[in-house]
Parts: sequence; structure tokens; C-alpha cells
Amino acid sequence: MGTIVPGLAPFRPVAISSGPYTAIPEGPCAVIPDFMPGLKAMHERFGSRPWDRLCAPSIHRAEAGHEVDSFEHLVLGRSSELWMNTASGRRHFTPDGYLPQVGRRWPKPEPARTLTKLAAEGPDLFIDGEWARLFVERANELGWPIELRQMRQDEPRWGDGLRYRHGDVEIIQQAPPERQAVMSAMVLGIRALAAVLCSG
Repeated sequence: MGTIVPGLAPFRPVAISSGPYTAIPEGPCAVIPDFMPGLKAMHERFGSRPWDRLCAPSIHRAEAGHEVDSFEHLVLGRSSELWMNTASGRRHFTPDGYLPQVGRRWPKPEPARTLTKLAAEGPDLFIDGEWARLFVERANELGWPIELRQMRQDEPRWGDGLRYRHGDVEIIQQAPPERQAVMSAMVLGIRALAAVLCSG
């Protein structure tokens, strides 16, 4: 979910609305992205292929685009109040002046260029490289006074994860306070309960 910067008040530049990402009691909150430092740490510890090779399929998919289905179109429409807040969001999500339509191919040229830089420069691009500097610059323009050093403030942590069983399989996912594993365990538990109730 990202990291709130210690010592700074939560920054909420987007108004509360009915969309799935904006219907939050106090409104969405800006955070420092933690994904790339974690990915870098995993690649350094377990990676067996070069970084640029790992990026190649994503670059291809972004350049070629994909065919929009009805579910994606529904989600885009319901969440558009968040994406339309910035010029870059409007450029990406409404490339022809409207949301990508069902059955149309949706290429993503700007993400493709960013992924190409990521392939060449590695994960530091997002941690303290050009992308990180642009992130901080844009945040400052919007009124969020973060600094480049804060892009490295939350170092990756190794843990045992949350472990639970589903049938004969042990599942290991991120531990709290991350929510994904708890939600997955809950959904799988409901599914198992439903299967028992339906069979009886």
C-alpha cells in the first residue's frame, strides 16, 4: 500500500467520491511507493536472469497493448474519478479523449518508454533515479513536500510471512499489517465453507 512519510501530515489531493479508490472516509492518501525497493531486494537475493530480460515481456505488452474486455471497461469507468485528476492520468486513460472501448486494442506508449528505461537502468530508476526525481518534483508541485531521500526511507524487510493451509497446500503470503494474505485466507476459508455447505 506504500508508506506515509513520518513527520508529514497525510497528503490527500483527491476529493472523496463514489469510485472504488476514492470512497475512503478521509480521501485517498499519497504514499511513497515501496514496490521497486522490494523487487530489487528479491532480485538481488533470488534473481537468476538479468533485469533487462525480465522487463522485456512487459515492454512488449505495453507497446502492443491489449484488447479491452467488458470487465476492464467497467472498472475503468467506475474508477475514472481518480485517474482523471491529472494530465498524465487523462493522457493514459483517455488516449483518444474517452476511455478505451470494449474490443479495442489499448497500447500504452508512456509506460513502454518508462519500462524501457527500467530495463536499461535497473530498479534504482524508481528509487533515486530519474523516475524518482520526477515523482518528487511532481509531488512538490501538488503541495506534498517530500524529498528524494524519502524514496529510500522504508528499506525492504525479510520475514516469515503469514502461513496458512488450504486443503493440502501451505500458502505463504505477506504478514500483517499487509492485508493481502489476510484477505486471501478469508476468501479461501469462505470458499471452503461454501463447498462443505453445498455438498451437504
